[in-house]
Amino acid sequence: MADNAAKTKRTTPAARGPSGRSAVDDAQGLRTFRASTMAEALSEVKKTLGSDAVILRTRSTKVGGVLGVGARAVVEITASADPAVAAVASPRRPRPTRQAADAAAAPARNAAPPPRTEVPEPVDTVELRSAERRAMPPAITRPSAARALLSKDDPIATPVSSTPVSPAPVDQRAVRQLEDEMRAMRSMMTEVLEASRSAASGAVSPIARLGPIGGALADSGLPETVLGELSRTVDAELSRAEKADDQIVRAVLARLLGDLVTTGGTIEPKRGATRVIAMVGPTGVGKTTTIAKLAADLKLRRGLRVGLITADTYRIAAVEQLRTYAGIIGLPLRVVLGADELASARAALEDRDVILVDTAGRSPRDASKLAALKELVAAARADEVHLVLSSSMGASAAARAVERFAAVADDRETLRVILSKVDEADEIGAVLGVVRTVGAPVSYLTTGQEVPDDIEPASGARIAEVLLGTVPETADAAGAIA
Repeated sequence: MADNAAKTKRTTPAARGPSGRSAVDDAQGLRTFRASTMAEALSEVKKTLGSDAVILRTRSTKVGGVLGVGARAVVEITASADPAVAAVASPRRPRPTRQAADAAAAPARNAAPPPRTEVPEPVDTVELRSAERRAMPPAITRPSAARALLSKDDPIATPVSSTPVSPAPVDQRAVRQLEDEMRAMRSMMTEVLEASRSAASGAVSPIARLGPIGGALADSGLPETVLGELSRTVDAELSRAEKADDQIVRAVLARLLGDLVTTGGTIEPKRGATRVIAMVGPTGVGKTTTIAKLAADLKLRRGLRVGLITADTYRIAAVEQLRTYAGIIGLPLRVVLGADELASARAALEDRDVILVDTAGRSPRDASKLAALKELVAAARADEVHLVLSSSMGASAAARAVERFAAVADDRETLRVILSKVDEADEIGAVLGVVRTVGAPVSYLTTGQEVPDDIEPASGARIAEVLLGTVPETADAAGAIA
């Protein structure tokens, strides 16, 4: 019994600092620091253990109160000044074999998707000074990368068996869950590093000031300039007590995000004339499917007379796809080979309320094809040019597409933007940041493959809902916004 008592962990009383900060020692040479914010906790770590301190784990918790009432949120960091002690105490778990992972995931294949894990496992050891110099590791966004975590070269992950075993199919639901967990860990690491940089410089970053909500919005791809504007507005409008209320912060952010881009410009008929709408955009963004959704909505739901023209003769499948939709909906379709044929096709459909013109997808780098596209739109005498952008294309690709395709419209006032594949986007904030700089209104959002259901007029409230949809409902903003 004496030996057992010697092995038990001895904890010294917590040393209280200003603003509720505290530090606790244990027998392994580890110290646990508590403070109301991550920045304060990191500052205490550096002040007590020095800049070479090693962080073993971080977590958010609540202390005080009675039965959970009146408890206050604190950030807890466990660290050590001795790297050797940290290496021994750092929690390490063996990586599972591929067969074990597939077997564990099998019961969930026919069940409802598990709830998204928003609080990751304890973070691996992070050396403060090195962490400030290193860039964030990229999030795993492909199933192949997720499967690479179970490396066949890892001796722990190699099954001990003399009989060859065929690899079981990877459960995509388990892969997606792993990707979500990795993104959550990336978000937490971003918050820790931002707080570390801010503590070193004496400033608090916009992401840190917005707490967990800021980290999630940063993961959506929103530019740092936008996050800074959001943070400053929240600071100006809310008191300290209001900033500690997650629901109040969400409500303010919903309003601010709703004003992030201009919306409107949905298709309306012209009195006594035909309105011509040209659809342009890069390859693979879903222009043809979007035209089919718009045509079905305009005719079946709004009772308008609609005509279709396609100039996308580079892809036989595109012509056949649109011809099939036209036959189902009951719409006239004209196929043209170039600008010289488009005028006669337009004249043949002059009795229509709306004419939708489908064009071939072009690379933003192909100047000659973009020039031909501009001639085609001019021959159609388009009243509006709707640029279709995929919500998942990323900031640089979106910026290049907007710059090149905006020139197709003779008048920038006629330019509209349709955001497609909203349901597939992990970083829609990046595309919205680009659209915001252009000033063209977002007319429609598409959210799936169903015709005509998965399309809707864009609105600020809907865009805010999409952006805040990446933020966990249980994210506690208490003490996060200084």
